[in-house]
Amino acid sequence: MKIKKQISRSVLILACVLCLQAIFLVYSGSRKAGFHEDEIATYTLSNYADGFISRTEGLFNNWVDGDVLFDTLTVSSEEAFRYDMVYANQESDVHPPLYYYIVHTVSSLFQGQFSKWIGLLPNIIFCLLSSIVLFFLSRHLLKNDFLALVAVTAWAFSIGAVDTATFLRMYAMLTFWTVLFVLLHIKALKSTMTGHKIPVGIAILLFLCTFA
Repeated sequence: MKIKKQISRSVLILACVLCLQAIFLVYSGSRKAGFHEDEIATYTLSNYADGFISRTEGLFNNWVDGDVLFDTLTVSSEEAFRYDMVYANQESDVHPPLYYYIVHTVSSLFQGQFSKWIGLLPNIIFCLLSSIVLFFLSRHLLKNDFLALVAVTAWAFSIGAVDTATFLRMYAMLTFWTVLFVLLHIKALKSTMTGHKIPVGIAILLFLCTFA
């Protein structure tokens, strides 16, 4: 009973940390001004049929109307949920398509709109998910809920977490998959060290994590 109460209290504290982290990251996102060229590429590779603005004829050494550039960053009704377009863009680039699918999905839900929040919201969600996984990873390694909460809090409000959330690229998502990857490997290793086979559920999650 005492252990259950301790676990329940730890989960409650974790929930409070996540709420505060969400508020902190939303506030940090609201103060974001301007975009790095790679962040612009996030939008064009997710929403623009030609993928790279630099490869579009007529955009350089000529006057280009702002509407033309706006169209490269946003999704029209004809382009909504065009995942084949996103995949084709990534065939010409170097990254897996999952992150761009997510940005394109959000953009498709807000057709004709350009906003930093289209990139910020998925990143904030992935940072929160990373905190949850980090808690269980830290508890598994440290065998102490308090220290696990300290680790999560240190990450949640770090400049690294803020930069990861507000830089509109795939690194917040990658952070989540990486932390989950480590946790799953530790669980798999623990099973093999005790003479058991890797549980099917862990094996499936490892496959999905690697694929993602």
